[in-house]
Amino acid sequence: GEKVATVSFYGFYSKPNIQFFEKDLELKPVNVNKMIKVNSKIMDDIIHKTLDFIKDAWQSYSEKVDEVVVAFSGGKDSTVLLDLVQRILPPDEFIVIFNDTGMELSLTYDFIEKIKQKYSNLRFFTAKYDKPAIQMWEIVGVPSRVHRWCCTLFKTAPTIKLIKQISKKSNPKVLL
Repeated sequence: GEKVATVSFYGFYSKPNIQFFEKDLELKPVNVNKMIKVNSKIMDDIIHKTLDFIKDAWQSYSEKVDEVVVAFSGGKDSTVLLDLVQRILPPDEFIVIFNDTGMELSLTYDFIEKIKQKYSNLRFFTAKYDKPAIQMWEIVGVPSRVHRWCCTLFKTAPTIKLIKQISKKSNPKVLL
């Protein structure tokens, strides 16, 4: 919780300028089991509030939508979300969609397969754009902070297309 250094004036081809406020610092290993024990009440409260939120959202919208979807990237946040949702919702009440941009690391694909095995009772789908990223970069240009086309093309559009196919509706209502 204390500021020990600041980094400034760094670029892609230059070393960062680091200003230290504290000298001779060392990293000390954390006792993970103790940390979990000390924070268990806080974590339990957060988990239960989140489970209540998921349940309330599902009860409020499940009758009004065509599909309930968990977007799953294979990252830590979507993994936690998937675990929480599957604790509350019956497995036949939602689907899980992974967006395969073709740019994921092999470890991501391996992890997704492990998750599919762990939650084998869930319905997993993969949304994917029909052209590889490198081909689209040649056509549209490399995505950047200013030239933002990548998520729309490789995530949003394939997800919408897949949900339309699954729901068999041209304009499905979705709780995502």
